[in-house]
Amino acid sequence: PAKMAQARALQEASKTMGTPLTGSEAIAQATGGNNQLQAIQRAVEQSRRGAPIMDRMMNQRVSGNDQAMQGVLNKIGAEAKDTGAIGANVQGAAEKVLKNAEKKVGDISAPLYAESANQIIPDELYKKIANDRKIQEEIKKLRSDSSFDDELGQYGDNSIAVLDLVKRELDDEITGLLNDGFKNKARVLQAKRDKLLSITDQVSPVYQSARATHAEGMQNIVKPLENQPTGSLAATGDFNKQAAILLDPKASNMTPSVAKSTIENLVKQDPQSTQTFVRQALENHFNEATQKLMSGANQWGGAKFASIIQGNKQQGKNLEALFSALPEGSATYNDFKRLMDVFEAQGKRLSPGSSTSSVTKTLDGMGEGGLVNAALEFSTVQP
Repeated sequence: PAKMAQARALQEASKTMGTPLTGSEAIAQATGGNNQLQAIQRAVEQSRRGAPIMDRMMNQRVSGNDQAMQGVLNKIGAEAKDTGAIGANVQGAAEKVLKNAEKKVGDISAPLYAESANQIIPDELYKKIANDRKIQEEIKKLRSDSSFDDELGQYGDNSIAVLDLVKRELDDEITGLLNDGFKNKARVLQAKRDKLLSITDQVSPVYQSARATHAEGMQNIVKPLENQPTGSLAATGDFNKQAAILLDPKASNMTPSVAKSTIENLVKQDPQSTQTFVRQALENHFNEATQKLMSGANQWGGAKFASIIQGNKQQGKNLEALFSALPEGSATYNDFKRLMDVFEAQGKRLSPGSSTSSVTKTLDGMGEGGLVNAALEFSTVQP
């Protein structure tokens, strides 16, 4: 009884959506499959009396699916007029998420850097720095660059504030050399940087703690975002690539928590573009799955879309988490999931060429009445 009630509720929901299911499809969805009922439906579809009625219903299903899907998509967000602009907006939102994370880390370590800034390297130790031409060249470059005026302020060359700026300049140069393949020169500069830090840390444990605090924040706050979809989205403004990052059914590194946090962060930066992005990404998948076949309308397109977008249980959980991060997302997901149930039920229908010989013979023997009328009555159309 419970399964039958579930099937009836699904069938009624499909009517309301404008893409009605047959009774056998609804029961098959509720029970996990009923080959005998599906065989009967297929035989009715092939019968003289049932064919024109069922053909009409199944052909109308294609447009019904389109309209039902549009109804759900409209609840997610507005249609994208320019996917290029949406891609750029999503990229910008992702970049802001990373910048905000870096600022958060900076705010945590800033008090320690400020506390150490005025500390001075004693003359005896500073001699080692004063005799290093590379470090002195970096100090001169900083002094001659007006963009550093505020940070240099009144600090002397032997202050932690100035030497920290030198250290950061060396970090940038080392990174550039490594990226360009100049490993040997990078090694030399790394040695100079490490020598500099060995001196500053003797004088200022606070400065050492500031760097450790910043490094820990980068590792625990920023790096996870860079290694997750947010970092990938920030690296490209291509809409299709972005859609693949979040909705690729084969993505193995996606989890519900990652999907939810990614969308939540994007929504905080640009809610409208994020909603439009999710809507258009889903719509593109739907359009691809339901495109017209050479033989005519794609009556199984809805079922194909449901299979692609939900796939296994993990994909379904990821999708639910993604929806939940959108404004009114949980309610919208319920509507979406109900439509996916309808699409899945449509996929329970047997395709042309399926073996229904025994049932067909029975139907043929009963002619225009009996089981044919009963089977048609069992569907959502009237004979």
